[in-house]
Amino acid sequence: MSSVIGKYLRELRYRHGWTQADLERMTNVKYQRWSSIETGIRPRLSENDIVAIYKLYGIDYSTLIKEAAEFDMKQSSNN
Repeated sequence: MSSVIGKYLRELRYRHGWTQADLERMTNVKYQRWSSIETGIRPRLSENDIVAIYKLYGIDYSTLIKEAAEFDMKQSSNN
């Protein structure tokens, strides 16, 4: 599920036209951390990560999981 969440977060970032460096400036979460989340290298989101995601996109953790799963299903059906 972590790679699904990461792919969805990357898609959200792209939609906003932001870079990982932009995310770092806006949240004080290092761009390397954002990269590891988006690629699924860091499978667990920390409390800090969840707060940063909420501040950026206005979505809580349960909504994030739901929307990421829906995004993944759409991506899978397009392939």
